[in-house]
Amino acid sequence: MSDGSVAEVLKCVENLRDKGRTNSSLLLFGEGDGGGGPHLSHVEHLARVQDFEGIPKVKFSTCHEFFEEAKATSEKLMTWEGELYLELHNGTFTTMAEHKYYNRFMETLLRDVEILHYLNSFSLEEAEATRIHEQIREMWRVFLIDQFHDVLPGTCTYLTVNDTRENFANLKKECNEIAERAIKGLLGPSVKRFERIR
Repeated sequence: MSDGSVAEVLKCVENLRDKGRTNSSLLLFGEGDGGGGPHLSHVEHLARVQDFEGIPKVKFSTCHEFFEEAKATSEKLMTWEGELYLELHNGTFTTMAEHKYYNRFMETLLRDVEILHYLNSFSLEEAEATRIHEQIREMWRVFLIDQFHDVLPGTCTYLTVNDTRENFANLKKECNEIAERAIKGLLGPSVKRFERIR
């Protein structure tokens, strides 16, 4: 990700591989790896060089607007058929299939548990309903950390893989306990144990 400096703007133009086909390129700016997004200083850098002599023109836009404009104004655009070869990230679509499976599994399980708890919360003491609500909130926090962009594709360390597996197991256990209690609260104590099928 770019910091919006003059050097980064020039680098973006120098690295444009489609010169002759298009006159514009996309510059993404902000703190990408940290998840912080654009800083005010990044925006200020780019605003100052929008129409500065000797520097490529800078225009704030959306990705959608950029691609629509490129499609309308560019000549001889190349197309790609078949699988994309990502030189630095190849294999990430197929590795860590177990993690990808459990990621989707936990998304739906946490959603289901949240709904069940909400429906059952009207029959609970306020303090107890709030406690479980906070427990679910913390479960979402742990789960979302494991959605980090190096975990799901499998580009993380083995220690991280083990931690994530353990997190999934603990979250599944907590979800089943909350869901079972909620279902019994809604339908009565004779209801059989709740557990999502893997």
